[in-house]
Parts: sequence; structure tokens; C-alpha cells
Amino acid sequence: MGGLLSAFLVGLAAGASFGPVNIEVTKTALVHRDSPIELAIGALLGDAILLIACLAAVYVSVGLNINAWPYRLASGTFIAAIAIHSIYEGPSRDGGRETSRQRGVALARGFGLSTLSIFGIILWSAVAATISATRSAPIDLAVPTLAVLAGDALWFALWLSVLMKGKRAVPARAIPLVHFGANAFLILFAALTILH
Repeated sequence: MGGLLSAFLVGLAAGASFGPVNIEVTKTALVHRDSPIELAIGALLGDAILLIACLAAVYVSVGLNINAWPYRLASGTFIAAIAIHSIYEGPSRDGGRETSRQRGVALARGFGLSTLSIFGIILWSAVAATISATRSAPIDLAVPTLAVLAGDALWFALWLSVLMKGKRAVPARAIPLVHFGANAFLILFAALTILH
């Protein structure tokens, strides 16, 4: 039981880690008309796939090369494109109805931020190494992996609840600052990804 609780807490901590996904979820919830829920669901799906891929890589002893410049360029460009598009759109809290296309774009954005981010790959590789260190067979990885993903999902549920309740408390004059700060962080992260 202690091992499952530890795995759950690792997932909760991984979900709460400071990176492009949480910045984008926060920005979307506080300053954009589209809902952050689809974004978070896309990120959760990406986290699950990334964790499983990292577990497979650890199990077969294959290293992941995240320093290859084509990967860094693609990852940084994707993150920068999200920020630039957001800057172009500007902040908006008018509460318009989302279309299914907007929801699909938000889902893809969350998935891409999770799976393409070098930060995410490093994070989930470390989690995979931690999970697999105490297990000998692939089948033994299933339950702790589900516990980690449950912790990750709980983080997003808690953070979205806080953001949705706190959204009304954000004064109108702070919205451009949140918007600018979040996009500046994403552009900085994209530049560091490409130039690292």
C-alpha cells in the first residue's frame, strides 16, 4: 500500500511541476475564452503516453536522445507558436461558446505541450526510472503506473478547480499582465529548448 501511495504522490508532484503545460493551463483559465479542461485532458493523455514510452525505454535499456537539434527545434517551435498565436489573439474573457474545433485544438495543444516538451521528457523519464527500479517484470509496472497517472489527474482536477473559482477574483487590469507573463515564459522556454 505504501508503494502505491508513493506512486500516487509522485504523480501528484509531477503534475504540479512548473513547466509549459501548467503555465498554458493557467493562462487559458484566467485570460482566454476557451476552457482549460480540454487542454488539461490533452496534457493528461500526453503524460500517459510519455510515461509508458519512458517505461518501455527504461525496460529495454534504450536511452532517449533529447539533445538532437531537429527535436529541439521542433519542440521549441511548437511552444513558441502557441505563445505567438496567443499574443496575436490577445487576452479575452468574454465567455463565448467554444466550438468543437476549438476544443479539438485545445486538446491537441495540451497533448503537444506534454509530449514535445524536453522538460516533460526529462520529468517522465525520471518517474519511469523510479517506478521501474523496484519492479522486475513489465506486468508489475501496471498498478504503480496507474497510481502515478491518478496522482497526475488529481493535480489537474485540483488546479482547474482553483483556477475556475479564482478566475472571478482576478481584476481586469491584471489580465494583460498574466497574459504577457505566461507568453513571455513560453517564449523563453522555447528559446532555451532550441538553443540548449
